[in-house]
Amino acid sequence: MNKPKILLIVEGNDDKRLYQKLGKVLSFECEIFSVNANIHMLYKKIKSENFNINIVEFLKTLNGVSENDKNILIKEKKFAYIYLIFDYDPQHYNISKNKNIKRGIDELVEMVNYFNNETDPTIGKIYINYPMYESFFDIDINDFSSLKERYIYVNECSNYKNIINNRGIKTGIEKLNSKDLIELIFANINKASSIVGRGYILLDYKDYLNYLSQENILKYEIKSIISEYKILTLYTGAFLFIDYFGKDFYKKDRNF
Repeated sequence: MNKPKILLIVEGNDDKRLYQKLGKVLSFECEIFSVNANIHMLYKKIKSENFNINIVEFLKTLNGVSENDKNILIKEKKFAYIYLIFDYDPQHYNISKNKNIKRGIDELVEMVNYFNNETDPTIGKIYINYPMYESFFDIDINDFSSLKERYIYVNECSNYKNIINNRGIKTGIEKLNSKDLIELIFANINKASSIVGRGYILLDYKDYLNYLSQENILKYEIKSIISEYKILTLYTGAFLFIDYFGKDFYKKDRNF
């Protein structure tokens, strides 16, 4: 029996390498398409089409895309699952405490509300990382619970990569083992639970579905950003594996 075709739409090469590694660890076979643009740039293009697009056909029209990535879309007529993984990237608008915060947030809200169905081949489902890809590494590898307290102020985001170099995982993605990668996925689920007010715990699977939607996580992130100019670091791009594999993977014994 043929496996369902899966398309991941990511920002750039760093994301691609991460999902290539995670895909091998989790036996998750997919095609990975890099748009080489952030969510705010993509939003502008989609907005100009009044959100009346077929995501796969739309990707074919983008400039700056490699021929290899374009060929992914040309050779495959239909994908059963489509996931988009993008960063909040508030620094796109040179955001400071009093400038342009709402503009970037409004774009996230519209994108999250629109891209909400991974099984619709014209739309897909989006996952937002706060503030960006590097949040996956914003943790002490010897203490996964350290993620609970991690945050960054909005006006520090342009320096986030340097911050991660000082406080995050020093090992490159290729050197992280399977156990660490899976624990990182579930640490981010625990962190999301704490963000939405449920505590730093692994929720029951039913509560995961009820409380950790992209819409609900974004609602709580907005509250923190508006009231304290603080982004609660989180890599929700890891959640797609839970959403794809479902309850059995979520409840799987992870005692290696």
